[in-house]
Amino acid sequence: MAMLLDPSQKDSHIKRFWGKETHIDALREAERMFKERHVRLYGEHGAPNSPRKKTGKVHLLLRELSSDDESDNGELEESLVDPQSP
Repeated sequence: MAMLLDPSQKDSHIKRFWGKETHIDALREAERMFKERHVRLYGEHGAPNSPRKKTGKVHLLLRELSSDDESDNGELEESLVDPQSP
């Protein structure tokens, strides 16, 4: 399995030095191991859950801070403008 972790470098090495049958066997074993782990994590017919929209307190506070920063920038820009100048 470790040989397949970086496919861009290791796959060509396996093809070149292990032979066609061994290469096919290695790919099948890697797929079997991946499927076994996926089934263990998500069940036979399960798929990974879609990422949910963050609505936790930290996210809400960060969003609030972000909106405060935006309004602060507008106020700062307005205070730099001289209302008396043409």
